[in-house]
Amino acid sequence: MRIRNDRTRGFTLVELLVVIAIIGVLIALLLPAVQQAREAARRMSCSNNLKQVGIGLHNYHDTFGAFPYGVRIGPSNTFGPSFWGGMLPFIEQGPLFDQLDFTISNCGWSGNSGVLTGHAPETLVCPSFAGDVDTIPQNPSWDSATTYIGIAGAVINNSNYTESRTATGFDCCSHSGGHNNGATAAGGMLIANKVLRFRDATDGTSNTLVIGELGGRMYTANSSSYANIPGSNVLMTASGIYHGWLMGTNGGGTPTTQRAFNLTTIRYSLRPQHEKLRSRWDQWQLRSQQSAAFRSSGRGNERVCRWPC
Repeated sequence: MRIRNDRTRGFTLVELLVVIAIIGVLIALLLPAVQQAREAARRMSCSNNLKQVGIGLHNYHDTFGAFPYGVRIGPSNTFGPSFWGGMLPFIEQGPLFDQLDFTISNCGWSGNSGVLTGHAPETLVCPSFAGDVDTIPQNPSWDSATTYIGIAGAVINNSNYTESRTATGFDCCSHSGGHNNGATAAGGMLIANKVLRFRDATDGTSNTLVIGELGGRMYTANSSSYANIPGSNVLMTASGIYHGWLMGTNGGGTPTTQRAFNLTTIRYSLRPQHEKLRSRWDQWQLRSQQSAAFRSSGRGNERVCRWPC
């Protein structure tokens, strides 16, 4: 007589480990694809933000007959606003604009700190940016920042062209103190203390860069740490505070010799110097000219620093 065994046979340890290994491999294969899809969505959001800003600039010009100041000096020679202040109603940030007071001292900074702290407006931030732009959790008293900055022009000095619309200066907060170790230009479309119109873009609006995406941000919590940063062109604030998206300048003139926030000046040619890279650059540039418009950093003559969009 046979005795029936009703006990169900379970997995052995080896079988269980094999199943876990297979699941691990599948997750390892799937995770990069998910990350790439998420990054693609973030980059699309960045592109959409830039598109909205571009449309906002056009609408601003249609309304006022000119583009906004890149940055401007505030009342009593204090820090005035950047171009973002006037742009807010044109990028669907009207309620935020209504909270700002542009008639007070340091209106681009501490005068409106109650509005600037916290989270930056979504349109002003690229989701792919790896740095911090919000004041939380870094420091609730800091101003929130943007990842998009205006292009004031370029510093160019070569056999083909010399840009004369530049200034050197800055009175504060560099590795070597307040010396003339910085450069600003006024050959772009968003410049200090002056508004420009479409007619000023002599290269054509489709060939002129106005807004760029920020590559990174630096800050320090201790001004003595400047000594550990090589070079004389490092500019930060002594207390490590983020100067936010509304920060303009406290200096007059175009260009100004004082600090100008939320603007950048191109100082180096983007053309590779290595022969092999240069050959590849020439081939890629030819293809780009056939498929996309080139953008210059300035509104006219500055044809050295160019990059396709």
